[in-house]
Amino acid sequence: MAKIIKAKVYYTKDASGTHYSGGYPKNWQANKIAVMGYGDAGEDERGTYDIVMGLIREDDYATQLISDNPGVVWEIQKDEANEFGDKYWRPQTVKILDQRKVIEILAKAVRGEKLTQKERDAIDPEKPERGLNKTKKFNIDDEIAGK
Repeated sequence: MAKIIKAKVYYTKDASGTHYSGGYPKNWQANKIAVMGYGDAGEDERGTYDIVMGLIREDDYATQLISDNPGVVWEIQKDEANEFGDKYWRPQTVKILDQRKVIEILAKAVRGEKLTQKERDAIDPEKPERGLNKTKKFNIDDEIAGK
């Protein structure tokens, strides 16, 4: 079973940009961690850091990484992962899925013509009618399943 972790990744900034070198936790192996967002910056006695969320499919490696880095790497639950992922990795947004339809409806509204319920639904992102629609919310289960 995969483990979901958060980790502090330390960095420095200068005129040339942000540098993470030397800031990753001990035994951090990027090829074993599917990183899903950086956020919630902070500072402690070691310096300035970002929180990174990752998915680790090898339980033994995840357990060792957490053990090697107390207070720097920790396991989190799915609800916390979903909140973090929705905020930092793949926020839910409104997208135009049928541009022609949306333009026709908006033109009709500008002309003062009455819109049908179906047309009103098409420009309401909370409704499933194709037009303006919300993207899918981040779901850690999809990431675990490889979707």
